[in-house]
Amino acid sequence: AVRSTEKAEVLLHGLRAREELSGPATILRVDLDDLSTIQPFVQEFLALGLPLNYLVNNAGVMTPTEFRGSKQGYETQFATNHLAHFLLTELLMPKL
Repeated sequence: AVRSTEKAEVLLHGLRAREELSGPATILRVDLDDLSTIQPFVQEFLALGLPLNYLVNNAGVMTPTEFRGSKQGYETQFATNHLAHFLLTELLMPKL
């Protein structure tokens, strides 16, 4: 899962050029600073039919030096580190 599918495609292309990768790669977009991207991400992921054995909510924002609001107007650290992780986990719970 990435914020920028374009950057991920470039990275994947570079990896494939340097390494012999045997498996498929699926790039899905989600921006934890924009809660409206989480449900579409979960729907796309579930449609793949892949197993989800564990979930690590690792992305985050740490100590911004000035206030910045998320797309929904919440303080960005709170939105990214708490609200987005909660929503993502809640929507994926049936698969876990």
